[in-house]
Amino acid sequence: MKYKKILVVNKKPLLDIYKKKSKKELNNLIAAGWDMDDLEAEVNADRLAKKTVKDVLRADKDVNVDWKYRAYLSKKLIDNYDLIISFGGDGTLIEASHYIIDKPVLGVNSDYRPEDPGSSEGFFFSANRHNFEEQYNKLKKGKISEHKFTRFELELNDKKLDDLVLNDILIAHSVPAATSRMVVKDKGIEEFQKSSGLVVATAASNWAVKISGIVLPIEEELFQYCTREIYLGRLNPNPKLDKGVTDMLEIYSKMRQGVLYVDGFHVKYPFGLGDKLKVTISDNPLRILGFDEEKREKYYCKT
Repeated sequence: MKYKKILVVNKKPLLDIYKKKSKKELNNLIAAGWDMDDLEAEVNADRLAKKTVKDVLRADKDVNVDWKYRAYLSKKLIDNYDLIISFGGDGTLIEASHYIIDKPVLGVNSDYRPEDPGSSEGFFFSANRHNFEEQYNKLKKGKISEHKFTRFELELNDKKLDDLVLNDILIAHSVPAATSRMVVKDKGIEEFQKSSGLVVATAASNWAVKISGIVLPIEEELFQYCTREIYLGRLNPNPKLDKGVTDMLEIYSKMRQGVLYVDGFHVKYPFGLGDKLKVTISDNPLRILGFDEEKREKYYCKT
């Protein structure tokens, strides 16, 4: 397929963001323990990667290219393009994915420093400044792989939410030290649980795997759930729904101050007493180009 209109969704290095704020806020960032050398290295890596991507795309006279900071995205905007290039880290791609319905996505790791633990992981990404030209040429020739990553959708109190979930959600009490209380229902089985929260995860997420779950095939059209630190007591001595793999799950809040976190902590919804959440498979998987499945062994390792 030939792409005529390309949108590059970009992040901003943390240091660049704070330099535009007050000097006091920048000093607070440093006081919080951030390593200035690492922050400067991120800025430099971002600058070099951006130059590479711009040079390669500028040389292709058959495409029109726009850049947009990730905070200014909308479904209407993205619908105008044939291809989305996510320039940043996994967080940038995940944020962009909430607005992408049926567009292919190529990920470019803007902070690719393989020997530096402070740099971006880039789990979903196939490209960086060193190989972007090669990956882009494969794309133009139709020789790049495409994986369809299953997403799930959410209904909160019978109202469908806009967010299509690429990674995972957490249902928990708003206070981390407080007990999460909820009823979980899967395939007709219903169970009251007390815990530190419930994680519901797609095959792309390793959070459930880290708790007690399993590694699902990357294009699996199911999701899994795992309860964190479930309380084993008189009311539930032998839990049946502390973990499982399914295509539909219902959760009923028994908390006055519950919270639903979607793909991290930026998107969240109140989940108070009596609220109901329904999780189902979306008909709109995310189409990621060039994904390297060999990364999974590293990222999904339990130890």
